[in-house]
Amino acid sequence: MIGLMVPSVYADVTFMNFRDVQQNPDSFIGDSVNLTGKITNNNFQDGGVVIEVGGLGIGSADISDRIKYQILFEKSQNTNTGILVKDNCVKVTGEITGSITVTGFGAGEFTFPTAEIFTVDLIDCIYGFYPVLGDLDYAWFDENGVSLTEQNGVAKVTLKKMEFTTGHTRIFLDIENTGSSGKIEFNEQNSVIIQNDQQQLTSIHTSMVRGYPEKIDSAIHPGAITSGWIMFEIPIVSPFMADRTFEIRLNITDAGIDNDIIFLIHGNSFKLIGVYAESKGFVSVPEVPAEPEVVVSEVQQAQAAAEAAERVLQEKIETEQFTANMKQKSILSFVDPEKDPSHYVKRYITEETYKDWFTEHFPDYTLYEGIGITQEEYRNIVIELTTPESVAIPIEETYTPEPEPEPESEPRKSGGGCLIATAAFGSEMAPQVQFLRELRDNTVLSTQSGTTFMTGFNQFYYSFSPYVADYERENPVFKEAVKVTLTPLLTSLTLLNYVDVDTEEEMLGYGIGIILLNIGMYFVAPAILVISIKNKLKK
Repeated sequence: MIGLMVPSVYADVTFMNFRDVQQNPDSFIGDSVNLTGKITNNNFQDGGVVIEVGGLGIGSADISDRIKYQILFEKSQNTNTGILVKDNCVKVTGEITGSITVTGFGAGEFTFPTAEIFTVDLIDCIYGFYPVLGDLDYAWFDENGVSLTEQNGVAKVTLKKMEFTTGHTRIFLDIENTGSSGKIEFNEQNSVIIQNDQQQLTSIHTSMVRGYPEKIDSAIHPGAITSGWIMFEIPIVSPFMADRTFEIRLNITDAGIDNDIIFLIHGNSFKLIGVYAESKGFVSVPEVPAEPEVVVSEVQQAQAAAEAAERVLQEKIETEQFTANMKQKSILSFVDPEKDPSHYVKRYITEETYKDWFTEHFPDYTLYEGIGITQEEYRNIVIELTTPESVAIPIEETYTPEPEPEPESEPRKSGGGCLIATAAFGSEMAPQVQFLRELRDNTVLSTQSGTTFMTGFNQFYYSFSPYVADYERENPVFKEAVKVTLTPLLTSLTLLNYVDVDTEEEMLGYGIGIILLNIGMYFVAPAILVISIKNKLKK
């Protein structure tokens, strides 16, 4: 139905005000449209195109929540119909023409806005579903001399994008292994964003994000570069970003040692087009009004230029000082200055309860920051402690000990690794878990086919393993059942210790053999047993 044209208060129809348009489409007739979304029907009634508007109803299980944020576009003679294909994600401009009431769609009766298409472009679905509310202002980084590339050891990371959306915060990275031997591992589950030194944003598994984002590889071999998205929870975003700081901590394992590569992102380095509030929906960030033109003398111009140059210099000094202060952290109170730092490092890498206690009580610190040494010093101590020639450090009984780990009130969630096995056997240091880790790192990932298999396996495994691991911790009977169930698998994998896997063909052959063996143990043998018992009972 086409209603009377009533002037609206908006200049453009975007995802930010589409809720208002959906409630009363006829009030927006004649308004320009600039939307992104996914095509859900490319031949509706007389050839119309139905688009689910991005940024609204994301992830809702209620079908009516998703359907009500759709718009019907009418094709024109100049429309590029080649990309108007169902499930394509597009950016569309046009003009509101009215509304149409339809029934069906599995959710009753709905009124959709209708619009004429002016232009349509194919876009990545990650942008179709999650329009950008704000992103980095790269000019700010250039003007302030702040690098978006950080290197730690052989791991070199470049931050290409950081974007705020209605569903998450996402960053796009390049990770390069600049070494000549040995791979590095990117641990997405252990990477976080810390806002204002306290608000911690944890990563979201890509399987929970619509739009099939390009995922970053976990294993990076020497000379290789991997690129992709990491998704995090939604931060607190407001127009007043200058007083906010985002600390991105990316966890990378190099030579068996976990390191954090840190980016400090200042709030005034973002460009925002809007913010979202539950009570008000989307709110545009107001533009700063232009200053009235004032005629000034040459002397005043020179004086103003000098003052501006002084302000820029002062801002740069403050920025450099701020960055330096952020990187310097005070030594924690439990540290005994008379004690060798290797004492704390040894406890951290050998005592699981001590490591858990430190992580729980000082989440904003790495161990080397807390005890007042550099990352390189920490790395050297770990290497020294883990070599066969290392000598146990004597523990004196005359010092005042640091606080001992307190009992945990809640089970901790493992961040990466063999989650189910770790929960079943009680510790990452359990022999069974270490065996699985060493088998993965030293055998499977040593070949390209093994690396490809692990990439696909990890996407499947981490979609459910955190929930299984949590349930193991909550239910001791289930935990023991999982432990018994894993035993045949672990036994079959030990066969790989008695063979040499040096080529792609050997990896494929032994790998397929192990898989078939486990299928036989877990499915074929029980099926034969059940059939045999049934036959005996019949007799």
